[in-house]
Amino acid sequence: MNRRRRRVSASFHSTAAPGSNVFLTIDLHIQRAAEAALQSAKVSYGQPLGAAVVMDVQTGDVLALASAPAYNPNVFIPRLSTADNQYLSDTRLRPQINRATYSRYQPGSTFKTIVALALLETPEARFNPKEKYAVAPNPVKAG
Repeated sequence: MNRRRRRVSASFHSTAAPGSNVFLTIDLHIQRAAEAALQSAKVSYGQPLGAAVVMDVQTGDVLALASAPAYNPNVFIPRLSTADNQYLSDTRLRPQINRATYSRYQPGSTFKTIVALALLETPEARFNPKEKYAVAPNPVKAG
């Protein structure tokens, strides 16, 4: 109620309903291998920078998800030290950003095979796989 004794809002309660189950699909061995690969990667600014995502192509399950540099969230307990605060605030490293889920990366050369397979499987494309096609080294978008 407001100061004029008029109802401003009403709250309603509903009974809880069971939701869907969530299953963790991370494979510990693959996860550790992804993290080790990131740690052995090329070093920038004194730390490796990058992300690794491994998925099961049949089910879409995420088997590994790693980001570097990483940090231990327990550094906030009981109090954040000055050194940890400087590390977490580093604008070049940005360790609090999960690069596997937050950053955007252009697809690499591996994506070209997906496009080629899609073209081969599309009957209306009238693509002759035996014919040779010339492509400029740096093609520019049309239009």
